[in-house]
Amino acid sequence: MKMAKHETGTRAKISSLLAGAALLVALAWLFRGVLFLSQYSVQIVWTVAILVLLSNAISVRLDQGVSGLFSSLASGLGSASVELSILFLLGGFLGLESIFTDYTLTLFVAGLLLFMASWLVGRLVTPKRPILERHIARFSDGEMELAHGLKVRAQQLQGLPISVGRRSLGCVAINDMDFHIESTLGPVRIPARAPVLILTPMLRKGERVRDVTQEEYDSAWSLYSTRTGRMSGTFIRIPFVNIRAYDDYATEVELGPLRISDTDEGTVVDIPPFVHVVDDTGPRRRRVLVASASPHRTTIISTKGKTKARWNGWRIKTDGQSYTVLRRGSSYAKDGGGNLVVGSLGYELTVSKENVAVQLPDVELVATPRMLIVTTEGETQRIADERLSRRFIDSMVEVAKSQVSDLLSGAEVDPAEAYVAIDSLLHGVK
Repeated sequence: MKMAKHETGTRAKISSLLAGAALLVALAWLFRGVLFLSQYSVQIVWTVAILVLLSNAISVRLDQGVSGLFSSLASGLGSASVELSILFLLGGFLGLESIFTDYTLTLFVAGLLLFMASWLVGRLVTPKRPILERHIARFSDGEMELAHGLKVRAQQLQGLPISVGRRSLGCVAINDMDFHIESTLGPVRIPARAPVLILTPMLRKGERVRDVTQEEYDSAWSLYSTRTGRMSGTFIRIPFVNIRAYDDYATEVELGPLRISDTDEGTVVDIPPFVHVVDDTGPRRRRVLVASASPHRTTIISTKGKTKARWNGWRIKTDGQSYTVLRRGSSYAKDGGGNLVVGSLGYELTVSKENVAVQLPDVELVATPRMLIVTTEGETQRIADERLSRRFIDSMVEVAKSQVSDLLSGAEVDPAEAYVAIDSLLHGVK
């Protein structure tokens, strides 16, 4: 199945390149006078026509049987016919030769007929939809990696497979498990109680163990049916415009050779063959989703190396390498950009290797390698004492690490340790 995915992505790229080449050649024809190419006008137009035809024909589906093949072929040829009819119509006002403009209406009608044929034949194609199998399979023992920085640990991972045709999408696990996320704050453990929906390309077809009981199937189906909409999408294709909308994944709009993608990274514009910044294996194929139907709902989404999770009042977002944001109730920890921030209601401690800032309802303190700045009751005191400042910075770094550990273990962030350190410092100054 990897081969099929790779071939589909390769054909899509080739189709995009051909469309971009057609645009460049069409521009060359438009400026043929300036480029001294007027004597080659007919050859240039034939080149555009061939490139448009190939661009549409190469996207023919090869994985849906004979009916699917004819349906997609008719759709591709119909799209090419309509695109050429529009090009010839516009070209007629710009001096296009009559050997092309005479076929404008014929191509347009042929395109509509081919679209109708594609629709009629397409009704015979049985769509491949995700299905929940009626048996239990064993996928792994112990630990298994689902995505970069995301692992599942269970004595044995068993569940009902989810598949489309021969391709495995994941499973609905019937046993409890723990998920481990690597963050910049350290490993984060997320318990999930069965049933648990796991969607990931890393989960290969499991080994059949036994038939599923009706109770197990009903429980798994209840969870699975609430998420199936997230695996579906919409595909609209008309001449010059293709729209792909994946529920909860991404949206792509193609205007001729231009592609505009709405992704987790923001809006990306691809103008082939000049710029290629859109990953055809994008967020939909690399996405991992875990959802538990237990009273403490667990949801984990991993895409493009970033992980987001919610469970039992917790929220985390991390790439495991440069930043992490962890929250539980009013307590939080943020790590990124060289700073570690720990806080709760009315309290925030920010530390780095060289500086510390503490904010409390009745005192604010900033420490640099050379100076301490203490603000209490509206009065500010500056203390130029490098040794005292260094000692306080080291002390507050340890406080921040301790509070992060407390937060990861399930305790609320308590500013008492910061109060003790500050009180000790102020008494030392006095």
